Amino acid sequence: PWYLLFPFIFYLFGIKVFGFFDGRMALLFCMAGILLILWKWIRQKPLARLAVTVVALSPSVIDYFIEGRSDMFAFFWLLAALFLLQNKKLGLASAIFGLAVMSKQTIWIAVPFYAAYIFSITIKDRRWMWKSFAFVSLVMIALSAPFLVWDGRAFIDSVILYLSGGTAGSYPVSGYGLGMVLYSSGVIRDIHAAYPFFFWQAGFGVPVLIILLRWVYRRPTISTFLFGYGTFLAVFWYMSRYFNNSHIGYISLVFLVGGILFLNETKEQAT
Repeated sequence: PWYLLFPFIFYLFGIKVFGFFDGRMALLFCMAGILLILWKWIRQKPLARLAVTVVALSPSVIDYFIEGRSDMFAFFWLLAALFLLQNKKLGLASAIFGLAVMSKQTIWIAVPFYAAYIFSITIKDRRWMWKSFAFVSLVMIALSAPFLVWDGRAFIDSVILYLSGGTAGSYPVSGYGLGMVLYSSGVIRDIHAAYPFFFWQAGFGVPVLIILLRWVYRRPTISTFLFGYGTFLAVFWYMSRYFNNSHIGYISLVFLVGGILFLNETKEQAT
């Protein structure tokens, strides 16, 4: 819902000022926000310049940004939440993370890592943990409730079932992942038909998830969060109906930012 609602701000502004609206106005705002956050976050300015340059010009993401895909939109809200977490603004970070979750299904994979991170840093005062989870939940409820009341079946059908193969004309099996392997080998005969990818995702993903969550809990840093999130997302996506170029690009962006933040954390610890 947030990906639908947020651009209305630019719609009203664009029509009044420019006489037209383009959905990529919101994406341009988010791209600028990502670069600004990275510049402000990374105190080692050579690293900050590297981060801004490679994120803005990365061949793995720039084409999809120009096309107007939603990856940079979702990543902006996730990165903003992590930046606020780094600066110990837990309540606001949790509210922003709720917006990230309501931006794209990609961020749903980050939820267990966010929970593990919050669980680790609030070990001395569990009240903040529950407050954090409450902020996330309230934002999610506030944004989804109107659509569920309006037409809950259509909302679930569009947001969940379409991508998982549970509705007519579902998102097709495509890309380079397990889905295409099964289709090429004849196990899947119709690229639009339902198939229980959940069993593959659970069988391979759950052990990986447990290991990564333990890692994030024991070493609660933002770079660890992003490395864990990116790794599990890669496993989850590979075992899903689709694993396309844009997904590979997004995963590379997560690892890229995580790697630069890791270098920044290492340098700050050294000084």
